[in-house]
Amino acid sequence: MIAVLATCGLLMIALMFLIGLAVQGRVERYWDERQVLKALAGDEAASAAIAGRRQPMPAGNPGQWFGPDSYPLDALRSGEEGRVRVKVAIDSNGAPIGCHVAQSSGYPALDDGTCNVVMAQGHFVPGADRAGQAVAAIWESPGVVWKLGK
Repeated sequence: MIAVLATCGLLMIALMFLIGLAVQGRVERYWDERQVLKALAGDEAASAAIAGRRQPMPAGNPGQWFGPDSYPLDALRSGEEGRVRVKVAIDSNGAPIGCHVAQSSGYPALDDGTCNVVMAQGHFVPGADRAGQAVAAIWESPGVVWKLGK
């Protein structure tokens, strides 16, 4: 009887330890993503904390994220064209979690539209730390050119 109770006790301790590890991992990912989002917003201390990470890369061709129906309606109606460059926070699974316009087109509809498309359609190979582990990081786009077919 004592052996059964001792075994049950050890199993409970092992289970609590494993749950603790899972929670710790989630807390670490949350903190890491928060640092990346702060860096995206221009926080210098957060930028320093994530320095040295390998930049995430798009999984496939980012041009395919922008289909014929992705042109922002307000910009389409107004005849607005331009180039937008964005910085995007990417989590350790490769999903976009935040977007910031790094170079504006001069038209809010195009700027916002770029972030909307990247956030909805973007898929990435996550960034990595110096040890090669997947971590949240920031991707900088080369630029999106919005041009009306005339």
